[in-house]
Amino acid sequence: MRRSLSASASLIVIALAGCSAPVPDERTELPTTASIAEALRAAESSGLDWEADVLRDGTITAGEYEDAYDRYMQCLAERGYVDGVPKYLDPVNGIQWKSLQPYGGTEDLEVMERTMHVECVGPLQLVEVPYLHVTPQRMEGRLLARFRECLDANGLEHAGTEVNYDEFTTGLIDEEFAYGPHFDCLAESVHEVHPDAIGAGVARR
Repeated sequence: MRRSLSASASLIVIALAGCSAPVPDERTELPTTASIAEALRAAESSGLDWEADVLRDGTITAGEYEDAYDRYMQCLAERGYVDGVPKYLDPVNGIQWKSLQPYGGTEDLEVMERTMHVECVGPLQLVEVPYLHVTPQRMEGRLLARFRECLDANGLEHAGTEVNYDEFTTGLIDEEFAYGPHFDCLAESVHEVHPDAIGAGVARR
């Protein structure tokens, strides 16, 4: 059986991951937190030494985040997901790594997804979520230009200085954010400029 699973949570994006030291036998899920201090405590109490070393100085660099994502992809490969699938930066927010990992194993898929979440997703959450919380977003240049063209064509006002989706949609109610013309333009622009992007989304803080 083959099934594709993205490391992102599709629209409201928190792509997750990372694989390092074994998780406790009870396979307790790790917390999702934007606090580096809380993430560090969780890493230390779970025996996740690599993640704890990254978090201990109170900062997360782009290189450390990318390393953590690479560990996530390796974790998936070791558990039956196809290895060698390329990763890419989400063109919408410009800071979040994404990939598509097709599952080629024989284990019950629900069991596999649970295993993947606890053993692979959980550890990198501790690095990725705080990193995304503090790192400024900037839409990829070609996508930004196409998105502005779409807004102009649909009579949607913008200042011309916005560099991420949050800035374009400041003040819109949640329904307009999720289903309105701005999002329609975003989806259309991503499809045209980055047709192979999987799970490209909007991280809203």
